[in-house]
Amino acid sequence: RSMVVQPKTGNIIAAGSSGNYFSVAQFLPSGVLDTSFGGAGIGYTYLPVHIAGGNLETCYAVGLQSTGNIILAGVSENAFSELRFALACYTSAGILNRAFGTNGTAYISNSIAGGVDDECFALAIQPDDKIVLAGYSDHVDGRSRFAVARFTADGALDTTFGNGGTLYLPFIAGGTADIAYSVKLQKDGKIVVAGKSAFHFAFARLESHGTLDSTFGTNGTYFFTATNMISARAMQLTDDAIIAGGSGNNMNYYSLCKLSNITTMQQ
Repeated sequence: RSMVVQPKTGNIIAAGSSGNYFSVAQFLPSGVLDTSFGGAGIGYTYLPVHIAGGNLETCYAVGLQSTGNIILAGVSENAFSELRFALACYTSAGILNRAFGTNGTAYISNSIAGGVDDECFALAIQPDDKIVLAGYSDHVDGRSRFAVARFTADGALDTTFGNGGTLYLPFIAGGTADIAYSVKLQKDGKIVVAGKSAFHFAFARLESHGTLDSTFGTNGTYFFTATNMISARAMQLTDDAIIAGGSGNNMNYYSLCKLSNITTMQQ
């Protein structure tokens, strides 16, 4: 599902799911499995527990802390078959870091917007090693919203962010489904989130403490309508622009856009 390169060694860390569990592997720069990773001499490992107490985990994103710790993020099902934002932390050697969260894992027990399911699709790690997650949360009205959460470096929900560590956004373009698929950090600490709203590429920018940045777009959000531009799935930031790629009608097209001067995009 996701990969990241260790900056010091060039090793490639690939994360996803094996069966219904989070899993992670490490490859040498040559593309060969690194058998020193994971502790079993095979180059990969999986998390043999269900984080939120249900029967399903899906890992969608991976990132690195400055310590070398590997953060996996995605979804965990609870005992009521509801989906929740979830995390796991491994050391650079591929061993579960039990000093993180609760025995190496963490999750958000309640729905961010008060509905049924929440799914995390993206993460970004701040210079202070705090972990920003983005995805969607079902609202009590049954319609999904962009949802963002932040954890401390050691796996606790960061109550200085948003509303006790989480926030969900108002509808960006109307409709019934807003879903965030990507999150990036500006150099000034602001947080940019991209995804879809109804059938449009949609974006939001947050202040570092988790409120919408009113200098961006319209009160902190922006969307645009164009043929075959439905869902922004990946994003990169430059000094003055957002570059986003995604999908078009019925997933039959690749789409790419560059947004600049949306009120202020400075880093």
